[in-house]
Amino acid sequence: FFFFQAEDGIRDFCLSRGLGDVYKRQEYMGKLLGRRVCENCSANYNVCGILRDGYDMEPLSSKKEGVCDKCGGKLVSRQDDTEETIKARLREYETKTAPLLQAFKQFSEVVTFEPRRGVKDYPSLLSQLQKYL
Repeated sequence: FFFFQAEDGIRDFCLSRGLGDVYKRQEYMGKLLGRRVCENCSANYNVCGILRDGYDMEPLSSKKEGVCDKCGGKLVSRQDDTEETIKARLREYETKTAPLLQAFKQFSEVVTFEPRRGVKDYPSLLSQLQKYL
């Protein structure tokens, strides 16, 4: 799976290198359907844990189910995180982004990273990215 992050301070890196994010569809779907956000403070959680096929991602749950740890607000599913919407995003990726990635590979190195341990993989991802910054 490829995502092109042209913001958050890594714009120059992405424009010159590219960042491929390899992620199985089943895990992608599960993690997106498991997202929860606090209605009050917008804190993010995820009730989906994945422990199979080499993936070891714990859920990022609140201490009390449905209640934000930060402000006590109610945790809700995002309105745009429905199976139908996610499938539409995947179709759009296949028709618009995947061809862009292929074209990008002709002109620059593309770094791929598969997050198999969720947030526990962030240090490894940062280490890989720092090689190119």
